[in-house]
Amino acid sequence: MVERWHVGKEIPLALIFSIMMSVGSGVWYASTTSARITVIEEKMIYMVSTREDIILLKEQVTEMKRLLIRMEGSLDRRSDLIKKTDRIGAVE
Repeated sequence: MVERWHVGKEIPLALIFSIMMSVGSGVWYASTTSARITVIEEKMIYMVSTREDIILLKEQVTEMKRLLIRMEGSLDRRSDLIKKTDRIGAVE
């Protein structure tokens, strides 16, 4: 007599084990992904803070350049005045 194909109620132990391993590896992957995302978020916060510091430093350097240009102009004018007074004193 030929046995027909049928669905049994028994579940093989290997199937249960493989399903548990699949679920466990999925949970492990999700937790490591979460940890990596947390690290990336912390680095992004630090980078934003660093970027703001760099912008502030650029503004300060620009202001210092303007002050140096003004000081240089003032020194040039004073130097010219000193030269003129030296020439006037030499002529007399």
